[in-house]
Amino acid sequence: MIHAWNEHYPPTVFSSLWDNLDNLIDENRLISPDDVLLELQVGGDDLYQWAKSRPNLFHSPADEEIEVVTYLRNNHPNFKPKGTARYWADPYLIALACTKQAVVVSQETNANPGERTSYIPDICQHLGLRHFSLLEMIMQEQWRF
Repeated sequence: MIHAWNEHYPPTVFSSLWDNLDNLIDENRLISPDDVLLELQVGGDDLYQWAKSRPNLFHSPADEEIEVVTYLRNNHPNFKPKGTARYWADPYLIALACTKQAVVVSQETNANPGERTSYIPDICQHLGLRHFSLLEMIMQEQWRF
C-alpha cells in the first residue's frame, strides 16, 4: 500500500481506485493483519490516517495464524526483515492468507537467483499461495479507470 499511495496510485489522482478498495473492505474481501497498521503507524502520514479510519480492514492474529508465523520463522530463516525494522508484518500477512485461503497482494517480487533472502512471493510460492501485485489485483477485479 505504501508504494501505491505514495508513488504509483496516489489518491489525489486515482480516487476511484481507493473507492474500489473501500468497497472490497466493506465486502470483507480486502483484509490485513494488525501488524500492517503498526508498520504504517511508524510513518504517521496520510496513509496511516486512511488505514486507521478503516478498522474493518485489520484483524488480530488467531492462534492458527500464530502457528503459521512460528512455522515461517522456524523453517524459512532467510525470510526476515530488512535492517532493524521495529514492526514486520510480512509473516502475519502470509499467515492470514494461509488461514483464509486468500490471495496475498504486495509489490514485492521474487528474490534474485543466488540472493540469500526470501521475499513474500517466494514464501507464497513455497506454500502454494497465490500472490498478486496491486496491478494484477486491479486486472483480476476488472476495474476500469
